[in-house]
Amino acid sequence: DYSGSTMGDRPFFLTEVAAILNSYEQVKGRLLFWDAELHEENDFAITRENRNSLLDLKVRGCNGGTTMSCYADYCEKKGYKCRLHIILTDGEIEYEPRVPQGNIIFVLTKNGRDDIVKKYGAVCRVSDIEE
Repeated sequence: DYSGSTMGDRPFFLTEVAAILNSYEQVKGRLLFWDAELHEENDFAITRENRNSLLDLKVRGCNGGTTMSCYADYCEKKGYKCRLHIILTDGEIEYEPRVPQGNIIFVLTKNGRDDIVKKYGAVCRVSDIEE
């Protein structure tokens, strides 16, 4: 979720994602950035070569509101079969979103709300991790 309300927690989240990927060389990953839409230019395959430069990725056309369903629709359209989705969000999404297939961990921003997302996956908070 690359809406404006996640801006302050993005660097920490991306650093943690890079650490996970560097710890487990066999893990393949993609970073998808979206708000109300997910554009193909914001779909990044993570490789051994770029794992340490996730903070340098150039994301285009985001910072609006959040629609979780566009993420699920994009994954389905591309045929992505992910076992695990780790999603940074403030939880401000549509009331009954379409969610992608697979397990989901929602990492809520410090002031995020979980009333909708907790129905669709596990929830933790950035503040839980940082302390």
